[in-house]
Amino acid sequence: MTPESFYIYGRHPVREALRTGAPVQKLYLHYGTRYREELERLARQRGIPVTVVDAARFAELARSAGATDVAQTQGVVALCAPTRLWKLEELIGSAPQPDALLVALDGIEDPQNLGAIARSAEAAGCAGLLLPRHHGTPITPAALKASAGALVRLPVTVVANLAQALRWLRDRGFWIVGTAADGERLYWEPLPVLPIVLVIGGEHRGMRPSIRKLCDWVVRIPLRGAVESLNASAAAAVVLFELRRQRSMEVPLATSPEHVSN
Repeated sequence: MTPESFYIYGRHPVREALRTGAPVQKLYLHYGTRYREELERLARQRGIPVTVVDAARFAELARSAGATDVAQTQGVVALCAPTRLWKLEELIGSAPQPDALLVALDGIEDPQNLGAIARSAEAAGCAGLLLPRHHGTPITPAALKASAGALVRLPVTVVANLAQALRWLRDRGFWIVGTAADGERLYWEPLPVLPIVLVIGGEHRGMRPSIRKLCDWVVRIPLRGAVESLNASAAAAVVLFELRRQRSMEVPLATSPEHVSN
């Protein structure tokens, strides 16, 4: 899922990586960037080497980082070691109880969506992110940039079989909430304060039927305009912050359904 090493670029993603302890190995700055002083200071506080390069060399770095042109990088590129991947057991061991929130992605193919969902999940205080090994985009520099540092701060686990992982989590007290345009419940209907895994389906096909069968609830976001569906990352943000709002109001446990075997 994760490259052995990778580049990130842009002032804000690199600054967040430096501030949050991401495994930055080296910082490259275009000699003309106006962010040089700030980023050099952050890098040197952590003992990270900084190289200021000329236009030709920086253009090569920008291409290696996947940027369309030098301007897109804002004159800032960082080389990072592999993102740490957590074991599922580690992830739930660090999750706060009784209101832990996890996010699982089923078929998200766009790295921009992966990054944006991770950003919302981290902002909403989620305990971690589950990615399937074979049904979705890997963590790429584009995903890391779109996450604005969230994919570095948020615990991420990659599972070989998402359905099996969800069953494992259910056996340990987690409840599964899926999202779909034809969900049985409106997303704002009260859900109990329980450990929850929120499943976000893919951009084109949504959740796979095998994953939907494992859900205790499937929620939908009603739309009033001509648009047929929300972007996956926008839908994730809406539902995540509604769950967080409900948790602040302590929805009674009595509203929970019975777990059923699937």
